[in-house]
Amino acid sequence: MKLIGILAHKTTTTSITLVTAPPLTEEVVREASSQIGSKALMKLSCDEGRLVVRGPIFPPRPEVFTRVAEILNEAEAEVEKRKKAAKAEHDGLLKAYADISGLPILE
Repeated sequence: MKLIGILAHKTTTTSITLVTAPPLTEEVVREASSQIGSKALMKLSCDEGRLVVRGPIFPPRPEVFTRVAEILNEAEAEVEKRKKAAKAEHDGLLKAYADISGLPILE
């Protein structure tokens, strides 16, 4: 996930709204927030696919943006890993049911 820019009309003295590519999902923000923990100096949220960073880090130093990008990449990778595992589990379940029933799997 890449930080693209700062969304001017949603940025204040106590929060910054960042545009990402690809657009952010709630699932990735939840994972990122769980990785940094509840006692972190920055709080992350999602607003219409954009990342909102709040907390006592303002004005932010350059390394904050680097760390945010790292956290988002780690979170996105974890979410994708869980999705692949869930799909593999579901595919196995479907195959087992098809084998037992003798019926084909329809999409």
